Amino acid sequence: MKAFFKARLRDFVEYIITSYGAALLILIFAMLAVTYWEEYAWGTTATFAVFVFVALGFYHFRNKKKR
Repeated sequence: MKAFFKARLRDFVEYIITSYGAALLILIFAMLAVTYWEEYAWGTTATFAVFVFVALGFYHFRNKKKR
């Protein structure tokens, strides 16, 4: 039972870090983009978001293979 809860807690923490961490990184990048590259802010933020989602997809795909 202890191993079950430990695995669920690890999954929950991983979910929180990957979902909210990604959103936080995108918001920080968007603020920096608006500050320094005002005319390119939308495009660079969208490109950064795509790269973050692709990286998260590879991360989750790699972890599914290990389990």
